[in-house]
Amino acid sequence: MSEQKTILVGVANPRTAEHLVRVGIELAKAQSARLAVISVVIVPPGESLSTGAREARGQRRMLRKAAQIAEHEGITAEMLVRAGHAVEDALVEAVAETNAGLLVVGWAPTPRYGQLAESAMWRLSQEPPCDVLSVKPLDMHVRPKKILLPVRGGQHADLAASIAVSLARIWDASVTMLRVIPEFVPDLDAQAEAEAFRAYWEVLYAGVVQARSVVAPRARDYLLQEAANYDLVVMGAAASSRSFPFPFGQLAEDIAEHVSCPIFIAKTERTLTVDDFSGQSTPANRLEDLSEDVSTLVDKWFAANTFHSKEFATLSELVRQKEQQGVTISLVLPTLNEEETIGSIIQCMQDELQKRVPLIDEMIVIDSRSQDRTADIARSYGVPVYVHQDVLPHVGSYSGKGEALWKSLSTTTGDIIAWIDTDIANIHAKFVYGLLGPLLREPRLGYVKGFYRRPLRQGGVLHESSGGRVTELTARPLLNMFYPLLSGLIQPLSGEYAGRREILEQVPFSTGYGVEIGLLIDILERFGLNAIGQVDLEQRIHRNQSLAALSRMSFTIMQTVIGRLESKRHIELVSEVNRSMKAIVHTPEAFHLDVRRIEEFERPPMADLLLATAGS
Repeated sequence: MSEQKTILVGVANPRTAEHLVRVGIELAKAQSARLAVISVVIVPPGESLSTGAREARGQRRMLRKAAQIAEHEGITAEMLVRAGHAVEDALVEAVAETNAGLLVVGWAPTPRYGQLAESAMWRLSQEPPCDVLSVKPLDMHVRPKKILLPVRGGQHADLAASIAVSLARIWDASVTMLRVIPEFVPDLDAQAEAEAFRAYWEVLYAGVVQARSVVAPRARDYLLQEAANYDLVVMGAAASSRSFPFPFGQLAEDIAEHVSCPIFIAKTERTLTVDDFSGQSTPANRLEDLSEDVSTLVDKWFAANTFHSKEFATLSELVRQKEQQGVTISLVLPTLNEEETIGSIIQCMQDELQKRVPLIDEMIVIDSRSQDRTADIARSYGVPVYVHQDVLPHVGSYSGKGEALWKSLSTTTGDIIAWIDTDIANIHAKFVYGLLGPLLREPRLGYVKGFYRRPLRQGGVLHESSGGRVTELTARPLLNMFYPLLSGLIQPLSGEYAGRREILEQVPFSTGYGVEIGLLIDILERFGLNAIGQVDLEQRIHRNQSLAALSRMSFTIMQTVIGRLESKRHIELVSEVNRSMKAIVHTPEAFHLDVRRIEEFERPPMADLLLATAGS
């Protein structure tokens, strides 16, 4: 069974984006294809692609409208925003990413005078990564009934014909295939050519196509005159691949510029020639040549996969997307002595994300035997409380946050699971809907991390951007050194994140503070960088930990990273990871060492445990 074709629509101008998307929708319907829409953020050469992240937010707003249009027409469209220094390179990569068979782009006239520099479309057209359709805007609110298809032969005629006929069938339209024969052709030859032309196309597309030929001194003039009688013109590009500076050939583009009706110009993917076997670049090895250094990959990821919670503030839209996709959402609140904040967090989530809109289907507390009133407060709001030491008793229990999160997978039922820390003093619904938004809007994403500014409270004063000390001094240096693809994560240790169950159940969980960095590494290696996103939650005010506690946290994080390195590379970095940490204790009289055993264990993927349990 062949893989379903993908049609990729490239949009840039908000004024023409809707027309192009509607063309893509009609083609997807006509050819039973998937639809993807891409907008490229262009970053000047020499600048980091990550600087395109802010503009990418604006592009996503434009694509949201495109997604709604497709949805209204019964088509689910994948929306992509990518950053690049050159639009043609970004489009080539997107074609490979989506396995697109047809790229739809807007048409613009080629300058005739002045400096004729190579345009992005010219460069793309010389070695197209797939079939290309250039579109002069068409108002798809009115379906064309009469389609003109000028045919001169050449490698692009078949593509133009298949597009015109497939659209005509769903529009209940007619296609007139027209061949203009030069005057110098002898009458008998012209007559034979016309008959052969008619017989071939009318048999191939019986009931849809009427094929006819005319003799005229100039094909251009006759086609312009004839086009006035039609609703749409579809034609192939010039047969020659060298028609500088016109990407689709001078005749096709001359017609496009002067006809009053919309026009589609089709250009098929370049076929192999003798040159391809003499060391010249081909479309296949061209994609291989696009291999990039890690820094560029991370910059592109940052621009495309960094979101802001404000993008998802229309909660009714998130609910609609959730219901349309048929998914359920669970919110898990891990707690250990959080009586000061747990009540306000639960009330906020219930009021905003359950009562006001039904975004969260399930909310639970996973507690680690709090010694204060945390559990009682949660129950007073009607929220189920699970003590992680009592969950899955047959596998035993470890202490630690990661253990609680792992066990919460077995106590929840949602297709998407969100976790947020419960010491947040400035709680807001965005801490949850900001995480869920990218997952609901972008099906390619499987895991989303929150990031924010973390003020540090010292002497009763909040110091902006001084928090996140373990992140900056331990986690990010480790990732930059050993897992540089993750170096674009602003706060890899943040306690606010969400993921799809199908992914979370396939990766192991560290039992302690190493859980966040371990999840990132394992999801990266199993599902790839583009499965991970991050979202700006603005500011988070919480209880700051002591330096000694942060030192122990750093120790467990290093254990987790070293364990991953040993497992992946099958080498022993140290004979045995030292599980004892000697902390320096200051007293007024002297210093001494406080020796503690800090050991990070690892739980297997939950799916493996469930499979073993089912088989026992």
